[in-house]
Amino acid sequence: MSQPILLIDTPYLCHRASHAMGDLSFGGEGTAAIFGVLRDIVQLQEEFQTGRCVFAFDRGRPHRLRLLPTYKSTRRKRYAEESEEEQAVRKDLRHQIQKLCTQYLPAAGFRNAFSARGFEADDLIAAIAAALPPNEEAIIVSSDKDLWQCLRPNVWCWNPHQHQAYTLDVFRAEWGIEPEQWAEVKAYAGCTTDDVPGVDGVGEKTAAKYIRGELGEGTKAYAKLARAEIQCAWNMRIVQLPYPNTPTFELQPDEVTEGKWQALADELGMHSLRSTAPRTVIKKSRGRKRAKGFFA
Repeated sequence: MSQPILLIDTPYLCHRASHAMGDLSFGGEGTAAIFGVLRDIVQLQEEFQTGRCVFAFDRGRPHRLRLLPTYKSTRRKRYAEESEEEQAVRKDLRHQIQKLCTQYLPAAGFRNAFSARGFEADDLIAAIAAALPPNEEAIIVSSDKDLWQCLRPNVWCWNPHQHQAYTLDVFRAEWGIEPEQWAEVKAYAGCTTDDVPGVDGVGEKTAAKYIRGELGEGTKAYAKLARAEIQCAWNMRIVQLPYPNTPTFELQPDEVTEGKWQALADELGMHSLRSTAPRTVIKKSRGRKRAKGFFA
């Protein structure tokens, strides 16, 4: 099997880095998110012994708002109540994410930085994962549980925050269902993070039990779920990945070189990264290092 592909939820890494590094800047512009992602690339490529990366980005107003106007409304309300200083910080983060996608990653030679108007990073990752042939291994880098829908024998998730892998076997053992049924669980239980309303009083474990056929027919929860088929079908259009008509992308070989990486590090004043270029060529070894818990 060839080197694995890192399918990176880039907005997640950007927000994580921004919170961790605060007001890091160079030349009067914020660089915390940019530095964090570039550093993470080096660490991830070393950890999984691969030079193959795909970067997925959000872009524009989500199409899901057409189906559910309250989609992520709590987040929008919170943004509307921010102070001018907080709004400036968030605007700067958006600027960094955009520059990373359109300028800095391409400048380093990464050719697979993708976005599509109206679609979210999760959609792009799911579409790419679904199109992979069985002999290609992919590692989804994200903490988003929605992406468990993408799990396959050759596709697994890596949570950088917990430093933990989540595989198809682990998912099956924990939930007793198949990954494609995870969207159904979310459709019944709802999603507080995205403001997708579920069946009142029903959580993910109860929804999974219902799907497995293990919920007693005489229980109140069963009655609620049985009456919620229409709501579930509607929610499925929102929670299922990828969203309909998500574009497909043809993956290109990267053209990352030490010279390009060093030039970018110099441009951004990130001298600590200058001598730690990402892994562009994998040397043959006795065996590839795997992260702890890979086949837990």
